[in-house]
Amino acid sequence: TAIIKHFDIDRAYFIGTNRSMWDNMADFFQTSEEYIYELIEKKGNGILEDSDLKILDKAINKRLKDRGSKCFIVKDGENEEELWAVFNKFLEILENINDNDEVYFDITHLFRSVSVMSFIMAEFGKTYKNFKIAGLFYGMLKKNEPSLIINVAMFFELLECAKAIEEMEKFASLDRLVSLANKKLPQNALNSLQNLNYAFEIANMTAMYKSIQNLEKHLDYFSQNDNK
Repeated sequence: TAIIKHFDIDRAYFIGTNRSMWDNMADFFQTSEEYIYELIEKKGNGILEDSDLKILDKAINKRLKDRGSKCFIVKDGENEEELWAVFNKFLEILENINDNDEVYFDITHLFRSVSVMSFIMAEFGKTYKNFKIAGLFYGMLKKNEPSLIINVAMFFELLECAKAIEEMEKFASLDRLVSLANKKLPQNALNSLQNLNYAFEIANMTAMYKSIQNLEKHLDYFSQNDNK
């Protein structure tokens, strides 16, 4: 909810098991006491289902701008069958995310294997739906002081760099590297990189040789750049 407030989120999806603290959420989003007690009883017996969270869905949607928010109950992920069930729930969420949406992930209270699954699905979703990962947040509990909220979205940048290197080595393609370098290198260095990429695309050996000579003059920009 802190992420929702800070970034003025339009739509939110909440994931938990049938024993997660859905009653706390129901209290925060101001549902009835009767409903809260019903959630406590059902989760205590381990029989809470998605259909039991419809009232909570409505309460969340009253608060947010977009009316597509929803809660999902997932398995614990204790075996492969349950992991696939969790994957299918994530797919259901991805179906409701549009191309070019900005998506924030909060994995602070995720449990067991689901936090790992969320990271994988975030990366999977970028290809599947072409959305932008605007942040991946983790709350770090501190004693006797406010907890830190860490944005670990840099992990995805590292993955992009690894893909860029792989594409360059295997396919002589600099498309991804050019995209990563955009706005992070001086324009003359970026131009040299783009020219080399074009030379690769048209398989022009003379152009490749000239482009490599040109790019060599700008290699210091890569090693001296502030961007890790």
